[in-house]
Amino acid sequence: MKIDTFLKLYNTKKTEEEKSATIAQIMNNAHIGYADKVDRAGIIAKNSYHVKEIGADGVEREVFRQNSAAKYMLYSLTLVDLYTTLEINFKQSLEIFEKINGEILDMIIMSIDERERKEFQMLLDFACDDLLVNEYEPHAFIREQVERFGSLFGAIITPVIENIDVSKIQEVMNKIS
Repeated sequence: MKIDTFLKLYNTKKTEEEKSATIAQIMNNAHIGYADKVDRAGIIAKNSYHVKEIGADGVEREVFRQNSAAKYMLYSLTLVDLYTTLEINFKQSLEIFEKINGEILDMIIMSIDERERKEFQMLLDFACDDLLVNEYEPHAFIREQVERFGSLFGAIITPVIENIDVSKIQEVMNKIS
């Protein structure tokens, strides 16, 4: 169901019972598979720590920077996407979040099985921790620099080695001897 269609329906309800029943109608999954949760948690983590910025040279780059507000919004919308029949277009995340944030979002999240919510939150925490360890801590920086220098060295030295005349080296070695 489209968000706007749901909101029109929900806003016609007057009592808490009617509102709760409307929320219950859109709930569709009691259990989401572990692999799906891991995948979604990874997507949230990546999009919460990698931000696109335009540098002074006008080139767009992906920069490692934590965005906790985006993480919360994506977490909430992902729960709605996974556990309801509502259609979430993540390209319009902020607009959709603004429409459902508050009472509706709270009711949806509270309708999700507690164990499911806790497991998803735990997997999201793991994904964020892994991202920090693998991409941000000093060893990750050093590893990235070593790989970069290795690639650069390989790109420079390979053409030189390919053009070496072995007979000239042998001639120089003979003269030294």
